[in-house]
Amino acid sequence: MKMNKIIISSRASKLAVWQTNYIADQLRKKIKNVELEILKLNTLGDIRLDTDLSKIGGKGLFLKELEESLIKKQSDISVHSLKDVPVVLADGFKIIANSVRDDPRDVLISNKIVNSNDKLRIGTSSLRRQYQLGKFYPDAKFIPIRGNIHTRIAKLNSGEFDAIVLAFAAIRRMSLEKMVTRIFELEECVPAPGQGIISVEAFKPSSSFEKEISIINDKDSTLCSQLERNIGRLVSADCTMPIGCNVSINNTKQKIQILFYIADVTGTKDITIKKDYKIDTSSQKILMDFKDILEKNQIHKIINTFK
Repeated sequence: MKMNKIIISSRASKLAVWQTNYIADQLRKKIKNVELEILKLNTLGDIRLDTDLSKIGGKGLFLKELEESLIKKQSDISVHSLKDVPVVLADGFKIIANSVRDDPRDVLISNKIVNSNDKLRIGTSSLRRQYQLGKFYPDAKFIPIRGNIHTRIAKLNSGEFDAIVLAFAAIRRMSLEKMVTRIFELEECVPAPGQGIISVEAFKPSSSFEKEISIINDKDSTLCSQLERNIGRLVSADCTMPIGCNVSINNTKQKIQILFYIADVTGTKDITIKKDYKIDTSSQKILMDFKDILEKNQIHKIINTFK
């Protein structure tokens, strides 16, 4: 950080810039006399739209250029959709703040009335979404789709797809709620770890800098997302695997709830786990217990189908 100026690196899409501006606004509210500059970058993940992400490096391709700008000190922090951040970060990188979580659910977008038995062409590149939603639309053909939210909607409007699946948080941030055909409840389609959260990443931040930025951190989002990402690490999650994990805190019922989903490489075998913990249970104890649950469900057999 240079004096009272913070340079924020961001992907250049409308959604990414919206998210970065959101974080910038939070910083302005909390840090007096701070000067903020946004550095917009095109990542390889945004440019290479003709190839499946899993074949060219996974979701980390949405971070590479931003992380390079941090290493080179061209920016001080970068802003990401946490669901796009690999559960294991490269050495030196650290998530130092998380936003309040927006709605983590997935939604179906279509320009027509959709019935469960229709022979639909549904656009999604996510096996997690495909395998879970295939139960609701058994006759649908799921077709890979790449690009930012507006590119995908344009492909839908051109007739290339009958429907597409997107994160509800992204739809809400772009004020496109009127386009939603169906909202899938969390147990119908377990979201990706971190879905709905905007995160701030830094490279080898000093303790004073981290403390200053973390003033905008939401503790509940951080607790939930850390559990989600740690569970992802337990199963060696990467972008090729159909894994969903959502952790929520219910203060009224004084509980923490975990929803977990995993399927094998073909989607023919899957497991969904729902587990509640008392709200004062430590994260370490939750992870130890959940690891035992995964082992009892022989999750390793599903994981091995990807090797």
